[in-house]
Parts: sequence; structure tokens; C-alpha cells
Amino acid sequence: MDHTITHACGHLQIHHVLGFTQQQLRKVARLESAPCDSCRRAARQASSTACGAEQAAALAHLALASLSGSPRQVAWAESIRATRLTSLLADHDNGTPDACRSCAAVAEAKWWIDHRNLPSADLAACAIRSATMDTRTVAPAA
Repeated sequence: MDHTITHACGHLQIHHVLGFTQQQLRKVARLESAPCDSCRRAARQASSTACGAEQAAALAHLALASLSGSPRQVAWAESIRATRLTSLLADHDNGTPDACRSCAAVAEAKWWIDHRNLPSADLAACAIRSATMDTRTVAPAA
């Protein structure tokens, strides 16, 4: 059944609410106490922008490598990298300068996506291992 809901933000929105009468009344009350979809999206976007600015300020001193991959991979990996490096810098046990430099030097978007769920210690170890493997596999210029 369609209900016109006046949300907490003051906007009107039509919702299709299903269930028995008591269930519908509870759902309508819950919807009335929350902001509408567009206000919730705008608040989430503003929060994300503010969080991104804080992370950019925290990572400004690191020389971040430009990421390679498809445009979607790069966009996703940039957000993962910013979040993970910020948390790694805040982690005093695992956030050593070597670990941060090694993570900042990783230039493959796929690497960040594949390693996004690792704990900070394992992420730092993988980045250091990846950095040492890259220097060993690069052939000297003749």
C-alpha cells in the first residue's frame, strides 16, 4: 500500500509499505523519523568528501605512485589505498616508515583491490615483499 511520508527533513516521499496493519504503522513511523532518500544520499556524499579531504591531508607527505589499470579499477583502488594508508599511518605497531613507503610505491590498482582485506601487518609485509621482488626482477639497463 502506498503511503505519502513526511520525513524528518521535511520532504515528502511516496513509499510502498507492505505487511499487516501494525507492521505498516511501525514502518511508516520509522520512515517518518528518518531523512528522505535524497537527503540521506547528500549527507553520505558530504561525509565521504570530508573524509577524503582528511585522508588526502594525512597522505600529503607520501610520494604516492600513480595507479595503473582500468579507470574503474583505478578509482576503486585509490579509495582503498587512501583508507588503508591512513589507517597504516595511525597504526604505531605496523606503520613503520618502510612499510608506508613500500605501500605508497605500489602502482598496480589490481594489487590494492586484491589485498584490500588484509590486516595492516600483512598488508605492509606484502608491499615490502612486492617492492623487493620488483627490484630483483627488473633487468639492468645495458
